[in-house]
Amino acid sequence: MIFFFYILLSFSFCNELLSIPTIYLTQNQIKKIDLSNFKNNSDGVFDFMNKEFEFEIKNDSLFIQSYDKSGIHIVDFLFNDKKHYLVLNIAPSYNASFNLSGFNQSEKVYVMGNFNDWSRTAHPLFKNENSYWSLNIPLSAGRYEYKFVVDKEEILDPDNSNLVSNGLGGYNSVIDLGNDTKNNVLECFKSHIHNSNYYFIINQHDKYNNLDIVILIDNQFLDENLWNYSNGLIEIDARDIKGKLRIFVRDDNGSISKENITIFNNGKALNIGDDSWYFSIIYSLMIDRFKDGNKNNNLPVNDPELNDLVNFHGGDFQGVLNKINDNYFNDLGINTIWISPIQQNPYNAYIEYNESHRKYSGYHGYWPISPRSIDSRFGTDEEFKNLVNTAHNNNIKILLDFVSNHTHEDHPYYKNHKDWYGNVYLENGELNIRNWSKEKTLTTWFDKFLPSFDYVNSEDARNKIIDDAIYFIDTFNIDGFRQDATKHVPHIFWKSLKKKLVDSYPNKYIFQIGETFGNDDIISSYVNPKELDSQFNFNIYFKAREHFSGHNVNFEDLNNSIIDNMNQYGPIHFMGNLTSSHDQVRFMAFADNQIRFDEDGNNRAFNNPPIKVYDNNSYKKLLMFYAMNISLPGVPILYYGEEIGEIGANDPGNRLDMKFDNELDVEQQKIKKEISRLNYIRLNYPSMSIGDFQIIYEDIESTIWLKRYFNEIVLIAFNNSNNIKTINLNLEYDDFEYALSLLDRSMLKFDSNNIIIDLKDYEFKMYKMKIKN
Repeated sequence: MIFFFYILLSFSFCNELLSIPTIYLTQNQIKKIDLSNFKNNSDGVFDFMNKEFEFEIKNDSLFIQSYDKSGIHIVDFLFNDKKHYLVLNIAPSYNASFNLSGFNQSEKVYVMGNFNDWSRTAHPLFKNENSYWSLNIPLSAGRYEYKFVVDKEEILDPDNSNLVSNGLGGYNSVIDLGNDTKNNVLECFKSHIHNSNYYFIINQHDKYNNLDIVILIDNQFLDENLWNYSNGLIEIDARDIKGKLRIFVRDDNGSISKENITIFNNGKALNIGDDSWYFSIIYSLMIDRFKDGNKNNNLPVNDPELNDLVNFHGGDFQGVLNKINDNYFNDLGINTIWISPIQQNPYNAYIEYNESHRKYSGYHGYWPISPRSIDSRFGTDEEFKNLVNTAHNNNIKILLDFVSNHTHEDHPYYKNHKDWYGNVYLENGELNIRNWSKEKTLTTWFDKFLPSFDYVNSEDARNKIIDDAIYFIDTFNIDGFRQDATKHVPHIFWKSLKKKLVDSYPNKYIFQIGETFGNDDIISSYVNPKELDSQFNFNIYFKAREHFSGHNVNFEDLNNSIIDNMNQYGPIHFMGNLTSSHDQVRFMAFADNQIRFDEDGNNRAFNNPPIKVYDNNSYKKLLMFYAMNISLPGVPILYYGEEIGEIGANDPGNRLDMKFDNELDVEQQKIKKEISRLNYIRLNYPSMSIGDFQIIYEDIESTIWLKRYFNEIVLIAFNNSNNIKTINLNLEYDDFEYALSLLDRSMLKFDSNNIIIDLKDYEFKMYKMKIKN
């Protein structure tokens, strides 16, 4: 028997309540949801009366107690006396046991890790009768990094030999909890389109009894007259649909399909050609290091103690403009450029707080000494306006890196309004500099000369910096911001900024992508309709970086992380997928085995830095990594130099001058061509960005995915090993005729739903699948 859940859809609800995504939580967890993020300019009241769960609302914060329940649950609630529906997806919990012996005389012991955003005080251990320190914490399935804090000193778990690099030259202890998250084979995919009807197929539907099908538009059930189900196929009349179409399938044995989302506007599903940030490919560049187009504005800092690596090199707006006019970005398949900060930076060098105590300059743009003046070494206001206008004429959007967490001490705001800033000293007299613990997230300074704003206690500071952000949009017509140091700025600032953006530009969508290092809970807390659109997808990045560089090859583990990531952010999202960044060691240095993960990448930039790639397989590894990024939901981000396989240590070794044309060797020219090809595949095939994701084969060294977007299906195969792989596939639930390569136009034919895929060492392949008529 099939059970249908339905209620009449009322589009008027969407005007007062924004779409609330599926809430993922763990058994016996209390989860806090900020419901104010989903109010659409309304002062309405929420009312949760569902008796299956325990709900508590305090000032628009919803606290959900899951108890021992699991699976998909549809919870009704009232907003302004109108009924809506919230989807809860509750994962089983596992007991994480932390034990420490040998510290009998210690007074206090805590455990900190990525499960509590590295809080040094959130989870105290308790001493038992055997003088062991111990604590049990219920957590969902996954890999967790941690350390103990013993009387304020951080130590590794002496009884756990499982360690991973912390990316800062040290290690963290690791525990793995739970089982493979991909065992659930109940799946619902986009199938095809006929006229205004959209079809979705339930894979292997004949294996299940008593299927429940849940279909919503945002947080309302779809009218039962607009859809029907028969023999594994869901048919939906989409003529009047606008919003997120959400489909869930479950059976009475606990099997649950992943959420299937399709974005509709006026009866048509989102597709190539629509102006949407889902189809963006972002190129990240540092102005000073990209291209020197005007020698007359060059003004390096005159200081004999300043290493040239951290001085100004002459890159400017004119250099970027020249490359736009040369079609560099269009040829590469780039439609968005993220430009490093452009506000005036100091003319002198400063000694940084880190142990090296080296002198640095503000060539990177992150030490502003003026709120609105452009750094003269980059160009003028008119030159930047010309850059933005020319980019727009070439169908390229511009994101500006914006620094809101801090200023330089020479900034007029700090000189005239010290009450807008926090104190660099803690109550005990210690310096609060680069203290990355959760407790000091909002107060720590990045350096003695970089005072951080105290936005929580200074509304004047919030309003002034928000006005400065608006100035750059009004004056230069940029399309959005990359927001620096997101988690070090309180939510009240991001909410205030978003409101000002929406109020100021009702007919223009200002896109914002943030930067936060931390677990998915803290990263995702800033991604909502009232704050940011996106953040960097660091947790996928760190996992994939180790995998594709060859240091921890495990496609089964990586695929689990990808599925977990989609559970966290949804099957369609804006999260930024990286291969490298200006704050990380270049991927090629790891792939080429020139830098270890436990090394100090910053120190290596100054001492025996990697400057040349020796193993051509490293280029193949980078291509696989980038092929993964353009195949996943989210927004691919190409850091300048990655398109030529640039190698480098950490800051400033990852910020070398860009190379072009005859400066490139044969391998660099070759990978640039392949990166361009991948970008255009992403741009031309919507399945790559907004399609359903299916794993059809995996082992430790190889995997095969299918991406589906109605009539379009693309197969992506990876071999992350130095051996030739032959994979025999039987796709018994699809009826394919042949597979046409998107990379070299070769073809594979099916034999009774069987296909053989041959993969060379460190090779990936992409095929468009042809379904039989």
